[in-house]
Amino acid sequence: MIRVKLKLFAYLRERLGKSEEEIELPPGTKVGVLWERIREQIPGGGSFRVLFALNGEYVDGNREIKDGDEVTFIPPVSGGEEEIFEITPEKISVEETIKKVMDVEAGAVSVFLGTVRRHSREREVKYLQYEAYLDMAKREFAKIAKTIKEKWNVRKIAITHRVGRLEVGEISVVIAVSAPHRGDAFEASRFAIEALKKTVPIWKKEVWDGGEEWIQGS
Repeated sequence: MIRVKLKLFAYLRERLGKSEEEIELPPGTKVGVLWERIREQIPGGGSFRVLFALNGEYVDGNREIKDGDEVTFIPPVSGGEEEIFEITPEKISVEETIKKVMDVEAGAVSVFLGTVRRHSREREVKYLQYEAYLDMAKREFAKIAKTIKEKWNVRKIAITHRVGRLEVGEISVVIAVSAPHRGDAFEASRFAIEALKKTVPIWKKEVWDGGEEWIQGS
């Protein structure tokens, strides 16, 4: 077993009644697995969105925890508007992405889904392989959100992008935008996907019978 320090803040600290704790974990435990274990302990259940940090640095849920590490689950900081960006090897939940942008001040939510199509450039695709430069991609997502908020009146923006192997028909990206009015939500979501394909360092490889090729754009 390994020993790690767990730190909690804000509503997680209040719900669980502790700010930090030393715990034992099996070697190889990942941050996301520990979070699921902690979430099950929260009285009353509910949907909790947090960021993961390991030794003071943001990480994704696939980061393996080592002996002596400090793990922190960070609730969203205060503020009315927010942007949520995620890059994941797991299948995307459209519903969960939409939940991130729901807002009582929003009268519209626009959702864009990118999916893996069977035929591309007169070839039958077997599957796609996505790869991302994670840290830079999330920074580019944030730049896109900043530009959107300068152009349109929106409340919240969420972008979830898949990496790894995707089969035909699977969802590769979800963009959700909430706004007081539908026109802003529509325009912002269209801008987001077009900007993502131009500037975000995410690459895809098409694989078909007899060949494969990295394709420019998402």
